[in-house]
Formats: sequence, C-alpha cells, structure tokens
Amino acid sequence: ERIRGNSADIILYCLSTKDGSVQWKRTVKGEMTSGYNYGFSDSTTPCPATDGKHVWAINSSGGMACFTMDGKEVWKRTWMPTGGRPFNKQFDSILIGDSLLNVEPPEADDKSRIQKWNYLRAIDKNSGKTKWVCKDALTHYNTPLPGVTADGKAAVLIARGGPHGVPERPVGLSLVNMSNENQGSILWRWEAPGDNKDSGYGAVSTQHWDGEKASWLYGSNQLMHSTVDSKTGKLLKNFNLMKVERYSYNEH
Repeated sequence: ERIRGNSADIILYCLSTKDGSVQWKRTVKGEMTSGYNYGFSDSTTPCPATDGKHVWAINSSGGMACFTMDGKEVWKRTWMPTGGRPFNKQFDSILIGDSLLNVEPPEADDKSRIQKWNYLRAIDKNSGKTKWVCKDALTHYNTPLPGVTADGKAAVLIARGGPHGVPERPVGLSLVNMSNENQGSILWRWEAPGDNKDSGYGAVSTQHWDGEKASWLYGSNQLMHSTVDSKTGKLLKNFNLMKVERYSYNEH
C-alpha cells in the first residue's frame, strides 16, 4: 500500500537479516500530523534503539513505544510537540543505561519550566515513565551528543539557539550528567557572547566534545569557532573563521 501526504503515525518494521522479509510491523501513534519537511525529514527521523532484548521507537509527531524482539508491545506513550507542528529532531535515539532520551516540552502543570521551550527528557526504558526532565532547554535544531567526562562519567552535551526566532535561552551549551548519581543535573553551562541574531545559529551545528574540550560553531554574519573546557565550562578560545590574512603564506 502506498501512502502519500501527512501522517501522525509511523510504522516500525522488523526485517529478516537473511532475506529482508518482513517478520512483523507495528504502528507507533503520534499526536500531530507531519509531512516531509525537506532536510528535516518526517516523523520517522529518530532511528529505533535496541539493547538486543527490546526495541524502542520514537515518533517525532508525539509518540513512543517499546516492543520485544518478537514484536510484543511492552508500553507506549504520547506527548504533544511544541510549535503547532512537529519539528523533527536531528538525532538518533539515545539509550544510556535504563534511560531513553527524548526532546519534549514540559508537562502542562510544570511551573518551573517554560511551556513553549523544549527539554531533554529521560524515559525509563522498562516502564515508559518519565525519570527526569532537564532544567536547561535545548532546541530541536540541535543534536544532543553523549560522551564521557574526564573523570569517567557519562554525560550529554546540548545547545540552544538557532534561526527563525527559536525561543530557548541562553544561547550556548550545557553538559548534562548521565551518571547514576544525580542523573539529569547540569554539570556546567556556557553562554555564547553576542545576541541571538548572531550567535543563535550555533545550535544548527553539532557540538563535539571529549573529556578535555568541547567545540562549537556559531554565528551568522561572523562564523565563530568556540573551544570550551569540558571539565569546567570555561571558554578557552574564540576563533573568527571569517577573518583571515590573505597576504600571509608559507614561502616554502
């Protein structure tokens, strides 16, 4: 069957590695229709995740579900995306320990967060219940990037900013703790200099980091490369990629 146009639902397929035949398929319901959005793809943007015993599928239109490897549904949940339509995430599903990470608005009765902003949310992979919601926001332009700190703790680096007036503030980076102790807390945050019209394009770029440094590109009129100490969140260097000395060269 060929389906065209908008859809709120996605279909998870299990294929045989031997011949590609369909072993089973399951529908993951969503709350809001989404068509094909050029480079942002559609509601199927996040890839499924598995630990070899279960598989989790995220629908950018506002749905999530867990299945056994035989296709039996374990749990499902839905949420309403922000902005009047799904703005499809730019990353694959992230599974760390028992936490499956997603980007969602806060609960309607959450007075400590801003309703129109998006936040990293940890879902218990076994039950589908929310474990925590990050205090710092991020934008759907941004790609949360997992890694390990200098002292061996799991963490995820997120960013805020972007074109078209995305609201999350402050423009910059936050490192989110993913170790078992105080999971979801903010290890540090760094705010990019300048106003959102200039530095706000940063969250379109994927930030990269290891135990020593984090690197990020931001800016529109002036493209900046920032290096931040990933242990402290302190700026190490800002380099303007738009300014070069064209008369400087190596004679050899």
